[in-house]
Amino acid sequence: MIRKTTYTKLPRIVSGSFFVFIAAVLLPFQALADYDYNSQFHSAMKEILSLKLEGGRQLLAKEKAANPSNTLVFLGEDYIDFFTIMINENKAEYEKLLAARGERIKALEKGDKTSPWYNYALAELYVHWSTNRIRFGDYFKAATEIREAYKLLEANIEKHPDFLPNKKTMGMLETIVGTIPGSYQWMASIAGLEGNIDEGLKKIEAVINSKSSLNYVEQLKQEAIFVYAYLEIFVLKKPLDAWKLVEKNTTDYKTNLLNAYLRANIAVKCKKTDIAIETLKNRPRGKDYINFYYLDYLLGLAKLFRGDNDADIYFKIYVSLHTGENLKKSAYIRLSWFYFLKNDTKNSETYRGMVSRYGAENLEDDKNAQKEAVSGKKHDEAILKGRLYFDGGYYDKALAALNTKTADSYTNNEQKLEYKYRKARVLHESGKTDDAIKLYTDVMESGKDESYYYSAYSCLM
Repeated sequence: MIRKTTYTKLPRIVSGSFFVFIAAVLLPFQALADYDYNSQFHSAMKEILSLKLEGGRQLLAKEKAANPSNTLVFLGEDYIDFFTIMINENKAEYEKLLAARGERIKALEKGDKTSPWYNYALAELYVHWSTNRIRFGDYFKAATEIREAYKLLEANIEKHPDFLPNKKTMGMLETIVGTIPGSYQWMASIAGLEGNIDEGLKKIEAVINSKSSLNYVEQLKQEAIFVYAYLEIFVLKKPLDAWKLVEKNTTDYKTNLLNAYLRANIAVKCKKTDIAIETLKNRPRGKDYINFYYLDYLLGLAKLFRGDNDADIYFKIYVSLHTGENLKKSAYIRLSWFYFLKNDTKNSETYRGMVSRYGAENLEDDKNAQKEAVSGKKHDEAILKGRLYFDGGYYDKALAALNTKTADSYTNNEQKLEYKYRKARVLHESGKTDDAIKLYTDVMESGKDESYYYSAYSCLM
C-alpha cells in the first residue's frame, strides 16, 4: 500500500522568511555589475591608446570571460569602435557599428550607479558618438549626444567632485562651448550648456599635472594631452605651446601609433616639417596596428612642402587604400601640383581631372581643391614653390623661389597679387616686417576691387 503524503502550505510569514534567507545566501555569489580598472583592463586600454586595436579587443575579451561583471569592458569596446570609425571613415562600417550602440548603452546602464565611473562611462560613449556623427554629417543628433554627455558629467561632478576623469571630458566640453560666438550663446543656454574657456582649460590642466598614482591616470593623461594640444592650436591659437607639450609627451611615437599621429600632425601645423617626416617614417607599422592611411597623406604633404621627389608615392597610397572620402580631392590636386613642378603636364592634368570624380567636399581642403580643379587656374612655378616652401616653414627656400621673378614679370593681375601676397607672408614670418607691410599695403590697394582673397588677407595680416 502506497502511503499518501500530505503537503501543508507554509504560513505566509514563514514562507517569506524562507525566501529572504535563500536570497541572502545566494546573492553574494551573483555577479553584480561593477567598474574594475584592473591590470588586464589597464593593459587593454594601453593597447587601444596605441592603436593596437585587435590586441586591445583580445584583452577585453579575456577580461569579459574572467570578470563578466566588469562594466568597463563595454567602454573599452566603444573606444575601439571610435578609433575604427575615426581612422577608416567608412560609412558602411560606421552604420554597422552604430547599430550596436544602443545595446552598449544598456550594458553600461546596468553598472553600479553609485560608482563615479557610471556617469563618466556613459558620457564618454556619447562624446565618442557625437564625434562620429559629425564626421558623417549628422549634426542634430551629434548636438543631442553632446548635451547628454554634458548633463551626465555635470551630475557626476556634483556627486564625485574629486574624480579626475570628469575634468578631462568636462574641461573639453566647457572649452568648446565657450568658443561659441556671443550671438549664438542663447542656443547653448537653451540646451543647458555653459561654456568657459579658462575654466575648461584649467580642468584639463589639472589632469595633465596630476601627481596621482591611480592606475588609470597614465592613460587619462595621454588623452588629456591629446585634447589640450588641439585646443591650444584651434582655440587659443598658440601652436608653439601645443608643440612644446606634444614634443615632451610623445617620445614613445615609435611604438605608440596614436602618439605618432599626434606628434606628426601638430608638427606639420607648426611648420616643423623635418620632424613630421622623421616621425612618420619611424611610426610603428605591422599587423599589430590598425592601418592608418591618413598618415600617408600627411607624409605626402610634408614631403611636398620640402620638395622631396617621392611625395607622390604617399598621396597615391592614400587615395588607393583609404576607405573614406575626405581629403581625396585634396590629395589629387596636390598630385597635380607635384607633376606640374616636374614639368609633367600630362600627369598634372590627369590628376587635376580626378579631383571632380573622386572624394567628398566636407572639408575646407577638399572644397578648395574642387574649386581650383573647375576654375581652370594656371599655376606659376615660382609662386607655387614659394607657397609650398612657406607652408613647410622653409622661409629661405620660399624667398629664393619667389625671387626668381618679380611682380612685374606677371601680366595676369591675379598672379601679380598672389606673388606679392606670398612674398609678404614669407617676409613677415622671417621677421622682415617693414618690407612685409609695404607689400601687404600694395596688395590691399591694388586688389581692393578684385574678388580674390589676397587683399582681404593682407588687411588681416
